[in-house]
Amino acid sequence: MINDSRYAQNATVYIPIVLTECNRGQSDPDFEISVSNVQLDNMSKSSIRNAAFEKLSEIEWSGSTAVDPEIKSEFSKLISDSSKSQRVNDMAMKLFQSANYQSIQM
Repeated sequence: MINDSRYAQNATVYIPIVLTECNRGQSDPDFEISVSNVQLDNMSKSSIRNAAFEKLSEIEWSGSTAVDPEIKSEFSKLISDSSKSQRVNDMAMKLFQSANYQSIQM
């Protein structure tokens, strides 16, 4: 994927990305791809984004009945540490718990 003379041999590395699907009032969704803030140069990050964009047509979202327990735990910690009023924190948790969750199937 990355053609750079600085790398002497091929290797498989897993680099997390964040795929955000947005609908900004258009009929077709828009996607943003963020590459993890790792020690990669801009050319490498661009190659990763381009490869991810090429795979967008293969992505299928599937509904889920519940949020992952680890994600719920982290969100709860953020709410607990928040300096917002209890009313705001309660509403944030209520919205979080009532959301429709989806995951990617490739």
